[in-house]
Amino acid sequence: MTRLFLIGLFAASFLLASCDKDDDKEDIVIEDIEVMDIDDYAELYFPDAKPVEGLGMYVIITDEGSGDPVKDGDLLYTYYVGKLLDKSPVEATKFDSTYARAHPDSIATQAKVLSFQLDLKAKDDDGKERVRQFLDGWYRGFSQLKLGSKAVFLIPDSLAYGDTRRGIIPPNAALMFEVDLLKIK
Repeated sequence: MTRLFLIGLFAASFLLASCDKDDDKEDIVIEDIEVMDIDDYAELYFPDAKPVEGLGMYVIITDEGSGDPVKDGDLLYTYYVGKLLDKSPVEATKFDSTYARAHPDSIATQAKVLSFQLDLKAKDDDGKERVRQFLDGWYRGFSQLKLGSKAVFLIPDSLAYGDTRRGIIPPNAALMFEVDLLKIK
């Protein structure tokens, strides 16, 4: 009888020890996607591209617009696709797109147009960092365009999210944006 009691006690303690309140929770792990160095990526996929002096970013104009150049303070209307520098430009991992916001399989005429004001002033008059709606590299890239231009921006992490993770974007990742400047007001 004592032996049966000890076996039962051992079995019960084993079962209790294996119970854990966190068993129902799944750990969410975001795997870092390995991205290429911005200069290596530019050399491999855009061999004629030159970095914008003093910024370390690339603005590759794929279709030069014939309209007016962009000025600080302009209201811009654009389509864009944001990608990681993990594969060729065609196969790269997308993290955001105005096309996907309209419909996952949309074409340009169905895409949602993004509008924003070009704001090149990173600091206010007191020298304090300003909070802006988009990445610094985004503003710097658009400042190089004319109305009607299509371009690819390769933006270093220092002009993107730096050492901060944003969804699938790993820390210290350079980013690519394919943009189409539709309208300037």
